[in-house]
Amino acid sequence: MQGLMSKVKEWQREELSLAVAVVTATWGSSPRPVGSRMIINQDLDMVGSVSGGCVEGAVVEAAEDVIQSGQPRLLEFGVTDEDAWEVGLACGGQIEVFLRPLEPSLVKAWWEIIQQGMTAVTVTVTGGSEAWLGRSLVLAAEGELLAGKKLNPELREGLESSGRRALQVGESGRDVIPGTGKRGPVQVFANLDQAPLALIAVGGVHITVPLVSLAKTLGFRTVVIDPRRLFGSEDRFPAADQLLQVWPQEAIKDLDLDDRTAVALLTHDPKIDDPALIAAWTVMLFISVLWGVPGPR
Repeated sequence: MQGLMSKVKEWQREELSLAVAVVTATWGSSPRPVGSRMIINQDLDMVGSVSGGCVEGAVVEAAEDVIQSGQPRLLEFGVTDEDAWEVGLACGGQIEVFLRPLEPSLVKAWWEIIQQGMTAVTVTVTGGSEAWLGRSLVLAAEGELLAGKKLNPELREGLESSGRRALQVGESGRDVIPGTGKRGPVQVFANLDQAPLALIAVGGVHITVPLVSLAKTLGFRTVVIDPRRLFGSEDRFPAADQLLQVWPQEAIKDLDLDDRTAVALLTHDPKIDDPALIAAWTVMLFISVLWGVPGPR
């Protein structure tokens, strides 16, 4: 999401109105998975992707109306095998896209998710009550509400419950929250943003250079640890997110290891690799016992 939000921040500085499109369901062939986003500005420039070909063209056209009217829309695209290539699908399939205005409060919450490397879920009303259509909140995995504090209490409670279910399952998806009083059930979509995967490379040796470069390309947060300044230098690793020129057992205890972190020991020097392995194993065992998550493997 970082690539999208960098562009969105630029559009905000230009004071452009924005809409966000999200893939909420797919059947059959779909170039983009559930949860994929595309953001469109009032000039119909876009960033991100929800499909391909004519499907995205139709979404951009609908975004112009959504930005002007302020009214969210649920779009459905069904494609036969014969027509699939014309609209950018590899073969026949269907996709559902929810399109809504993008408020500054959501942008602020999403930017915080990126800056803090957090796992969080955005839950949005996509059907049911027209008065609530498009209402959203953002819930961090730790339980902090990053956006949506001013929502109707009944709605906020339902959206939070749906968000907690998505965080527990670990994937985006549709859900239904029951209505009360005169309101019937409300359809929602919970869009999960996982904290980035992380690679901690112990040893700035020759194979670490391409490894870190490939990891960055795949969206990993990268950390290189090497107490030897000649190996762990900025000249060798200009793209690394963090360079630590200290002994690895000291560095690892101060890093946030979890089940989305890979530790690669690359020096082939037991004076460096062995203490790093013991430190990483100890931290992960402690986290496993404390939080009940899978242990090191």
